[in-house]
Amino acid sequence: MSAAPHALALQDLSCAVGGRTVVEHVEIELVAGSMLAVVGVNGSGKSTVLRTVAGFLSPVAGRVRVYGTNVHALSARDRARRLAFVGQEERPPADMLVTEFVTLGRLPYRAPWSRGRDDHRRAMTALAQVGMQDAAHRACAELSGGERRRVSLARGLAQDCDVLVLDEPTNHLDVRHQIDLLTLLRNSGHTVVTAIHDLGLAASFFDRVLVLDRGRARAAAPPAQALLPATVHHVFGVHASALTDPTDHEHLVVGPGRTPHASDPHDEPDPGTTTTGSPT
Repeated sequence: MSAAPHALALQDLSCAVGGRTVVEHVEIELVAGSMLAVVGVNGSGKSTVLRTVAGFLSPVAGRVRVYGTNVHALSARDRARRLAFVGQEERPPADMLVTEFVTLGRLPYRAPWSRGRDDHRRAMTALAQVGMQDAAHRACAELSGGERRRVSLARGLAQDCDVLVLDEPTNHLDVRHQIDLLTLLRNSGHTVVTAIHDLGLAASFFDRVLVLDRGRARAAAPPAQALLPATVHHVFGVHASALTDPTDHEHLVVGPGRTPHASDPHDEPDPGTTTTGSPT
């Protein structure tokens, strides 16, 4: 009996933007319900990888498969039924009501110009999940940056896909709402791929971390392995320490550090770059 396909598999994936290859040889297999954080310095290709995974960009090489199906071989409508994407700076139309915008997540399931009976209910459920149900009848123009992020996530949740691809979902959110949002994703049952800047959040909430380093993808691994102090120092130019709180939960703490140079004998040794992932 053959094994069930992974919820999401990136197979020797190389990604480009504007004709320039920015990341090569990404190899990841994720089981259903797991969460992957994609981290790297600005310009390392995080958004390009996510947009390729979501099907908006064609890969230079390799495949993206959702439950064994090649994402780039699907029509836009079929792809939107399998995978939801929420962009980094998504701006709902100013003249739309919040509930109208969130209901757009139901479009892949509608016939043209129709409205499904339970679209409003699903939109309201998604707004409740992100704590924005009281804003359902507000104009999108009235939303703050953080509220726009939460409403955009609600639109993605209303899409009812197994896989969520989120580009910087914690951007513009205060600390409490960052934690609330990631806890929601953790408990949602969705398979989640997220670009994120905060290494502490990546270490605390995600099953696997993919570090992008100078156009190469280090092996996706559990946070304690992917975010070793030497790796963080080499890639981000900061010092990192793992601290354990009284509940035995481990946290990654980062602090100032100088950018390492290959010729500097005082730098920590680089644990190396590899392009092979292993199943979660």
